[in-house]
Amino acid sequence: MSRFSLFRVEFSRLLRSPSCWLSTALTSLGLLGGFSYQGSTTMASMYLAQQLRSATLVGTVVFSIFTLYELSRVERNRTDAITDSIISPQRLASVRLLGILCASLLTTFLTAALYLPYAAWKLGGVFSLSDYLAGFLLFLLPALCFSALLSASCYQIVRRADVSFLAVLLFLILSRSDPFQNKFLWQWCLPMLPALSDDFSNVLVFRTAAYSRLVWLLFFLGLWLLSLLCVRRYGKGFLGSFLQGLRQGMLPALAVLLFSLGGILWTSQPFFDNSPVDWMAVQEIDHTQEGLSLLGTQVEIRAVSDWVGRMDGFATFQIQNTTGREQPLYFSLNTGYQVSRVIANGVDIPFEDLEDDLIKRRTLRCTLPAEERVALRVEYGGVPQLWNISQTMLSGDLVSREEVQLNGTAFSPVPDLLIAGDTIPFQAQITLRDNLTPVASGFPSQFLRNNGDGTATWLLQDRGVNSMTVFAADYVKVDINGGGMAIEFYYSQKHQQQMTELGAIDALEAAIRYCTEHYGMRAFPEDRPFKIIQTTEFLFGGFAKQNISVISEASFTANNLSNPEKGASGAEVLAHEIIHQWWGLGAQLMDPEDPYWTDEGITTYTTYRLMKKERGQDYADQHYLDIWERDIAHNQNNFYIRHPEYLGALREEYRVQLESETQSIMWYSGYARMFARAAELLGGDEALDQVLSHLYQNGGTEMPPYITQQDFLDASGLTKEDLGLA
Repeated sequence: MSRFSLFRVEFSRLLRSPSCWLSTALTSLGLLGGFSYQGSTTMASMYLAQQLRSATLVGTVVFSIFTLYELSRVERNRTDAITDSIISPQRLASVRLLGILCASLLTTFLTAALYLPYAAWKLGGVFSLSDYLAGFLLFLLPALCFSALLSASCYQIVRRADVSFLAVLLFLILSRSDPFQNKFLWQWCLPMLPALSDDFSNVLVFRTAAYSRLVWLLFFLGLWLLSLLCVRRYGKGFLGSFLQGLRQGMLPALAVLLFSLGGILWTSQPFFDNSPVDWMAVQEIDHTQEGLSLLGTQVEIRAVSDWVGRMDGFATFQIQNTTGREQPLYFSLNTGYQVSRVIANGVDIPFEDLEDDLIKRRTLRCTLPAEERVALRVEYGGVPQLWNISQTMLSGDLVSREEVQLNGTAFSPVPDLLIAGDTIPFQAQITLRDNLTPVASGFPSQFLRNNGDGTATWLLQDRGVNSMTVFAADYVKVDINGGGMAIEFYYSQKHQQQMTELGAIDALEAAIRYCTEHYGMRAFPEDRPFKIIQTTEFLFGGFAKQNISVISEASFTANNLSNPEKGASGAEVLAHEIIHQWWGLGAQLMDPEDPYWTDEGITTYTTYRLMKKERGQDYADQHYLDIWERDIAHNQNNFYIRHPEYLGALREEYRVQLESETQSIMWYSGYARMFARAAELLGGDEALDQVLSHLYQNGGTEMPPYITQQDFLDASGLTKEDLGLA
């Protein structure tokens, strides 16, 4: 009987088996576990990533039990002597496993098909079919297959279903425990899935998942081939069967080959650098040399991604050497890049990679000639790597079809040179896919040409710098008039209709104008526009650098725009997020003695003041002040808040939920109401504005640059008792 005929019979039997359909049903129901987690920010994280995590973990356990149940069926029924006399035990083992693997494939497609309508409905305009399918094919399907392979391997070695299941379970727990849970290659069951983006690329999640899956596929196939040598035959035990199997030289040789390939891929993973574990203890060396200075930089790069995400380019540095002799030059570059040539004044010169990985960069060294003017050209390329400490976050530089992020040494080499003044030019030409619009630190990006091959070239410029930060995506650009500043706002095209319907641009202009008038202008180079950029969820918040300020896409999700704690409408919520450019990125509130003293309180209060100015006292009181007082009263009326001595009697999940609710109320309503109370005590809004403007522009004094609660009390002349904080 041919293998195909055997497989057809086995798979038909599985399709008639209740255990197969029970396993499929339980795996599909595992999706429901994802709805119990409330920490997601993007819609794709909330309605896809969490469900994939839950179904993958549940399916791994279920298919381990299913595999062991099916493989032990012959032994349980004591029919192994009969089947062994009809068909080779090794052939039967391979056919059984193939049938289970096909059942896992069927389970994956049925689960994906059942959940598809709901996911598409909840995600709406941000739904991506390619991301949806990639999630199931890279997370759920391999987990079921690996569970089957590992379970089958263990069973063929020990011939005990209970021991085999315990081995699989222990290996799963080990991979999810310290110190392995922060290592992406150790996650054989569930690869790193910190979030999923609605508006930008998820390719880094899928790249690392695919690579991890390939490594473990090689390991598990090698293990299964070795275990195949242990399949009992001729009435022999483990040792006799193994020695008999070794006579088939091809199987052990192939197993060793698979293990070797897996080991090579493990040690040469391309995604993360080799920064030392104790990176804070590393003493960085300043390699700048007297007599060497940077007069200008020209960069040309091509970031037209294939699936791997490679970029290539060269940088030319105009260097002045006034020493009259050869000088060593050090420059830093992303650890994922390789330098192919270094040319000084038209002559190739040797260079050395110091292999001193530290926070996704490494140092290279060359020797400059003694000429006074040196044009140094560095040709480089590769896939940008991330800092190895960020394996659980997958946050950092990226080149993909939908998005490009290149920052500092990931954009171009950064020489350790003194910059010869604030006017030296930094000029770059970047070639991207023609669906991407670049936004860079420095001056506005200029479109140069469409290359006619699906790519376009842009000119990026700055002055007085030796590096650049670049974001590129399907951005819509809006010029905002707010507070006398030149402001450019960039957001994803997926939100264009939403922004129009919300009247969001008017709200943003009003928020910027209000903050500028009442607190002061954001600090950035005056001859460059202030750029507010929507970026990926994988940046986990926002940041400000030079003349760019970043807002996470989480601010634009349907859930966030309907959050009543931040505003009464979607436009007001966006205004709240823009106000964070002043309170959160421009100035930060933090107090180690009060976890509720954060930027959220002052930002919520400022949103209230903005609405009071734009829509009147009655509107602001109804949609803000009244809600704060209701939330505070509700929290204070809680029995466990009034009697904290009983908190210990609560089950942990209820205690955590209560603490989370209290934190949210205090962050937003509690401290917003406190600032409103401070305005009343100081004699009006203008008096409080003077206090806040002083703190914004000068920062705190107790724990600079952070503004503590005591800093506010000192500046206002109020006490904790006055504000009800004692």
